[in-house]
Amino acid sequence: MPPKKTTARAKAQPAKKAARAATTPTPPASVSVSTAAGRTPEEVNTGDERLRALIHMYNEKGTPLIVTANDAPNPYQLKRPTGIMEVDLILGGGFPAGTCSLVSGPDCSGKSHLIFKTMAMQQRLYGNSCRLAFATVEGGFPFDQALNAGLKVSVPDDILEQWQEWRRLRNISPFTPEQLLFFKQQIGEVYVLRGATGEDILQGMLNIIKTNACSIVACDSINALMPQVDSIKDLDQNSMRAAHANMITKFFNHYTPITTGYELVTVPDPVEETKMIEVLAKLRDMNKTTVLFTQQVRSNQERANAPAHMQAYIKPWTISGGYAAKHFKAIDLVVEDMAPIKRGEKEGRETIGKRVAFYTEKGKHGTHDNLRCESSYYYALNDYDTIGELITSGIKRGLIRTHGNKIVVVQAGTNNVIDAFTSTTQKMLRQIIEVDFDLELALRREILASAGKQCLYQ
Repeated sequence: MPPKKTTARAKAQPAKKAARAATTPTPPASVSVSTAAGRTPEEVNTGDERLRALIHMYNEKGTPLIVTANDAPNPYQLKRPTGIMEVDLILGGGFPAGTCSLVSGPDCSGKSHLIFKTMAMQQRLYGNSCRLAFATVEGGFPFDQALNAGLKVSVPDDILEQWQEWRRLRNISPFTPEQLLFFKQQIGEVYVLRGATGEDILQGMLNIIKTNACSIVACDSINALMPQVDSIKDLDQNSMRAAHANMITKFFNHYTPITTGYELVTVPDPVEETKMIEVLAKLRDMNKTTVLFTQQVRSNQERANAPAHMQAYIKPWTISGGYAAKHFKAIDLVVEDMAPIKRGEKEGRETIGKRVAFYTEKGKHGTHDNLRCESSYYYALNDYDTIGELITSGIKRGLIRTHGNKIVVVQAGTNNVIDAFTSTTQKMLRQIIEVDFDLELALRREILASAGKQCLYQ
């Protein structure tokens, strides 16, 4: 075979390699080159120093903007349960602490009722140390609706007198002293926020959230918040939406620093190690306030524009009003009425309630999107049968079972019998749970554990 030709480029390569070798310094024998990062220890140390200088530059401005991951915890495992077991399961235990969530749905679907039930569960969990706040946007505080949901709130005398007058006009006996005492019962403190404009109400909410004293701060509703610009002049529809979105965005721009903690602390000047330890301790004292908004839906224009044969497959409404909260909300739970609940024979059947569907339009921190469940709302109770559905959930997951001639409750995972629940009938089991909240809470935790949900309630 003829020998290969040597090109000019090939002849120049050895010379270039030799030149590079001559200009590259040889590392000292005591220094090993890092094969992972391609840097010497001296270079690594220099980078660390630069990073520390950068952190110091950021933090000396007043708030610790850069901290180690160990100093940036979150409270998301702490949940605010609704009390409706199946709903709590799709929420991962409840609405996560230290976040904002929305409850969306059509009119009269039960959005406000669900908020009040969630607040009532906080009263049962925390007793007289419970602090709650509710912003009224669509009118006065609905005491009757709150009481129906189980919230213990003291009813003003003026309203009690109105209720008494209505009973007198209907020839109904007046409230007994025991009933009047019930209306005056309150657990902890319930604060009502009011304001002339949406900005007033949202600023009031921010001020309460900063205190980290309330477990829940709720607003009914996000759509009804009127920006100041809307209240002083007429605007077209697009301008009104833009003003509302701008107002909500400003709220979340202030809300997020509160929940991450760094707005509440100040770096000492000069920076001292002992004082910095105190600062980081404050950072670890996370803001656990859960913010809840209700949100109405609006007519779905796509359905109206669709061909007639397609409209039956398109929802008549779409979620609106909280688009500015799209990236800030942890959960968007949708509530929707389903079929009525009837009883009796075919002719003259009586409607006694309705089925209500719940599904997560968005879900984070222990849950995810597109989870769905249903529950039954009974008109005679003005509420859900939460204890009955709790027992049903336990039976469905094999935690409540028949053992000989008794009904027992077993631990999730171990199947060990929990003696405190042992009863002879399901009615007796219900009575045991109704009178002992600790046992009710224990059963809820077993059901959550059986579904693989990790959460805390206190």
